Amino acid sequence: MKHFIILSLFLLYFTFSFAQGFSKSYQDTANSLAATLYGNFSDEEKIAANLALENISQEFLSKDSSLNFTYDSISFLRHLTSEDGSFALLTWAVPLENDQLLYSGFVQKLNTGRRSQSRVDTIFLLKAADKSPDKNASYPTDQWPGAVYDRILPKAKNADYYTLLAWVGKPQGLAGKRIETLTFDTAGDPMFGVPAIIMKEGSVQNRLDFEYTSEMPFHLAYELQRLPGEKRKTGWMIVFNRLGGNTPGMGRMFRGPVPSFDTYDALIPIGSQWVLFEDIDPRANTKDLDDSPPQEIGLPRVK
Repeated sequence: MKHFIILSLFLLYFTFSFAQGFSKSYQDTANSLAATLYGNFSDEEKIAANLALENISQEFLSKDSSLNFTYDSISFLRHLTSEDGSFALLTWAVPLENDQLLYSGFVQKLNTGRRSQSRVDTIFLLKAADKSPDKNASYPTDQWPGAVYDRILPKAKNADYYTLLAWVGKPQGLAGKRIETLTFDTAGDPMFGVPAIIMKEGSVQNRLDFEYTSEMPFHLAYELQRLPGEKRKTGWMIVFNRLGGNTPGMGRMFRGPVPSFDTYDALIPIGSQWVLFEDIDPRANTKDLDDSPPQEIGLPRVK
């Protein structure tokens, strides 16, 4: 009953506010729901508020006017549009009891053409799976490997998939990030996980997960860096810290692996795949080395 009351109240508010402007109504309603989603409320109340947010988000994203909306006005939502303008992602995460997270999201498929002429084609609701994803599996939208996406990388001309950088929630003391792959099947439906990442031993993975101590920053970025074995030639690659065991010399032990700040690895695009190269020398672009704590990417900042 409580679920129904909360959902009904916010849907009613959203409907009455429509006359004041669809975008402003969505913004105000989403920010109002955030008080429940990120406040001191029970899981039952948070789940009900999140269902209300999913409903109004689906309605909002189905309108062409949503393409001109500034999502910065809703701080806990992460909105990204692919460089080619073919789709957009909207994702967020809600903290629950016992270090659990409730992930939600949408894929907003757009027609082709210039951004100013884009139209909404299809909206796909993302339903997160209950278990962690297999590194070699592909998942449809109703078994989505939940994450909050931070970047959509430019798609290679000869590739039929997109690469996503993401934040992934972990239990207290740990943090996580992910390199995900996304494609659209012959019916035009999103599929998460493409066998496109070649590891050191030659094995192929669909995604790459990183878990590390939350007490130290982890660098994961798409950068222009010097190519291995080349003195002058550079190329775009995904650069990340090498993760290692805890170091007693630091004065204390950490719960998870510790990022190394003098050893970096990278995924470099070769053909239509990403290939792992170890021990690269990332000196061309180090502006992002002191990344913000992971929770600030996936969840609202706690004041």
